[in-house]
Amino acid sequence: MSVPLTNAEIETRCSDMLIKAESIYPYYLPYLEYLYSTGSRPVESLRSDYVVSVTSDSYIVQPDKKNNLRIILFSNINNTYKSFLDGSMVYIRPNQYQKLNVVGQSLQAPSNYRSEIRDFGLYLFRYNYVRKLHDSGMSIEDIQIEMGWKNILMVTRYLTTNVYDQ
Repeated sequence: MSVPLTNAEIETRCSDMLIKAESIYPYYLPYLEYLYSTGSRPVESLRSDYVVSVTSDSYIVQPDKKNNLRIILFSNINNTYKSFLDGSMVYIRPNQYQKLNVVGQSLQAPSNYRSEIRDFGLYLFRYNYVRKLHDSGMSIEDIQIEMGWKNILMVTRYLTTNVYDQ
């Protein structure tokens, strides 16, 4: 079995994926940067109907009935993505979600980041984000609120799942 990646190695892999995306998939870069900087699920970056409200400094997302609301500060996302939220620019339509996952898989090539339970694809950004919050000293309870999870076990799952480079 491979040795699990450290948090620093996961961060490096995420940064490498963004650099690779800039040259290969510039069209998707605003979405990928959004996923990296907010820890959002890929579908959250594509579905404007998940956005409950927008204020001057943040927006509120309710992705599905299993999760609580998430408040995402505009200071954490790029200006290009903000224009998606206000409706002035649309990069990807919701039916292109599958294509975005294919992009995520190809950005990892020739590696395939996975755990005992799943291939990561763009979810590597989400795992990285949760681990960075924890490393910065945020409590497990605050991470649960930040991510909009109803169950605190999701936080521990994201913090304890080993990521392998296979």
